[in-house]
Amino acid sequence: MNEQAITMALRTIDLEALEEVKTQNVLIKRDNNHAISQDLKETLHCFFCDGYSTSNLLA
Repeated sequence: MNEQAITMALRTIDLEALEEVKTQNVLIKRDNNHAISQDLKETLHCFFCDGYSTSNLLA
């Protein structure tokens, strides 16, 4: 294998690894956004179930 072929093979490996990292980051962001969304829904649900009105929240 000549030097150019080795360089191309390494670049291919690097690009595949980079794509994998990007994919994992997207999945992590989605999971985090979902968790934040769920926390917010539960918090608001608790406010309304506990008898707080929107006027109390905005005051």
